[in-house]
Amino acid sequence: MLFVANQHIVEASLREVFHNRGYLIWETEEFEEAIRLAERLDLKAIVIDLDLSIDGLELCKHLRRDLKLLAPIVLLSSDQDELTCTLGLELGADDFVIKPFRVKELLARIKAILRRSSHDYLQNNNSQKKHDPKSKSLTNGGLTIDPANYTLYNDKQLIELTRKEFELLHYLFLNKGKVLEREELAKALSSQSHTTDDRIIDVFISRLRQKLESERRKPHYIKTIRGRGYLFINHDKQAL
Repeated sequence: MLFVANQHIVEASLREVFHNRGYLIWETEEFEEAIRLAERLDLKAIVIDLDLSIDGLELCKHLRRDLKLLAPIVLLSSDQDELTCTLGLELGADDFVIKPFRVKELLARIKAILRRSSHDYLQNNNSQKKHDPKSKSLTNGGLTIDPANYTLYNDKQLIELTRKEFELLHYLFLNKGKVLEREELAKALSSQSHTTDDRIIDVFISRLRQKLESERRKPHYIKTIRGRGYLFINHDKQAL
C-alpha cells in the first residue's frame, strides 16, 4: 500500500496497525516517485494527502487516466470544502477522508473499498455470463456506452470520462426518456463509504455536457427540466 504523505501521517502507530493486518507500507512525498512506485509495485491501494506541496488531485488524475491504475485511491485533506471532495471523486478517487482521522477508521474504509471492488468484479463476471442487459452496450443517437469495458464512443470517437461521470451517464442511458430528479441520481452514485450530495449532480451534468454537447444552449442529449431534474433525450424513439 502506498502513502503519498509526510511522516506525520505515516507514523509508527499507523504502520503497526496496517502491518498487523498484513499490509506492507510504502511512502513518499514526491509526485514522480509516487508514479514510479505505482508503475513498479502491485499496490492494494494508494492514499494521497492533499495537504502536501505537490498537486495531489493532479496525481490522482494521472494515476487513473494515464497509468490506468485500478487500485483504490483514498484522498486525505484537512479541507472540508465540498467542491474539493467532488473534484477528487470526479478525477477517480474512491473515498475522501477528512483529517484528523483514526487509523482504524482509515483501514476500515480501505478494506470496505477492496471488498466492494472484489464484489463488483465477481458480479460483473456473473452478470456477463447471465447476459444481464445492464452489462451490454447501449446506444442513443451517436453515443455508444459499453459498461463491461467502461468506454464511451461518440460517432466512433472515444470520449474520456471519470468513473463517476461514466456511472452517471450509464444510469441516464438505462433511464433515457425519463425525467430523473437530482435525489435519484445522487442515490445512484452513492456507495457504502460515500454518500453523494444531490447538489453535486449539477457539477457532474455540467462536465458531461462539456464532453457530449456541441451546443450547450441547445442540448442534444441532456436536457434540464426546471423544478424537476434532468432528461436524457431518447433519440431512438424520435427516429421511429
